[in-house]
Amino acid sequence: MAERLFLDSNIIMYAIGGSHPLRRPCAAVIERIQARRLSVVTNTEIVQEILYRYRALGKAALALEVGALLMAIADEVFGVLPEDMRLAMELIRRHPAVNTRDAIHCATMVRTRTRTIISADRHFDQFPALRRLDPKDFAETTRASV
Repeated sequence: MAERLFLDSNIIMYAIGGSHPLRRPCAAVIERIQARRLSVVTNTEIVQEILYRYRALGKAALALEVGALLMAIADEVFGVLPEDMRLAMELIRRHPAVNTRDAIHCATMVRTRTRTIISADRHFDQFPALRRLDPKDFAETTRASV
């Protein structure tokens, strides 16, 4: 069975967003997920991030469309549990510069034994227990292996 990868919100948002250097690499990742060449999981906080961001931009219909797409392509959407919140708070204590939501994602990953995240955010690199795949590098790696 292929390794499950945690899908960060920025991958799907760059993939469907406007002109940006990460749009094509992120779209390639989403295409591989839809073709079932990648197994991805996420958590409810990622779905919330997407809904919140697009609604804040006045794009409620797009929020629902992208949220539904994410839930359809993810093999599993983990709930965020109290134990995740306790570990997230510990991660914030140890790494004060970490984004709160990202600490929650890391905690969910630790609990679910998901060790690799696909994300454009380099700050995930500071967590030694996790491995981050950059969408640019990932797209190149998977293209070569196909």
